[in-house]
Amino acid sequence: MNPEYNKGRRAASVRAIIDLHANDAYVRKIRIRCFPAHAGNASESNDNHNETAHAAARALTNHAPATDHTTWFEANDRMTDYNDLTNAYRLARRNSPFPHPRLGRAEAVLLRQFQTLPSPALMHRMYPETYPTDKRKFCRRETADHTHIL
Repeated sequence: MNPEYNKGRRAASVRAIIDLHANDAYVRKIRIRCFPAHAGNASESNDNHNETAHAAARALTNHAPATDHTTWFEANDRMTDYNDLTNAYRLARRNSPFPHPRLGRAEAVLLRQFQTLPSPALMHRMYPETYPTDKRKFCRRETADHTHIL
């Protein structure tokens, strides 16, 4: 590897790593290739790792896979504004289905609270010092798991 190639155009941290290992035998086998961002794969022999990272990021936001390499103005699944971005993150966190449409607002809130709030039995298992008993404070007879509460 020629340390003078592209001198002054690489980041200082990359340059420091290259200089530190310039005399190591394995460094001579390393090639640094620069690709413009989102340029696609220019050749069949060299993968553009920017495109690999782009595909991984799309998978994390539940977008359609970028198989046809459309340009930014042709894509149908673009998240272009704040509402689209927050909606994508909110829906990605959802682990329970929507409440039934016939439920009223108060019933839907109660259902969500029941789905998400821990029971006294779970809290006792997680924090036995703070929650010394797994019984409900109303009846104090049985273990207060979700089946008992219902």
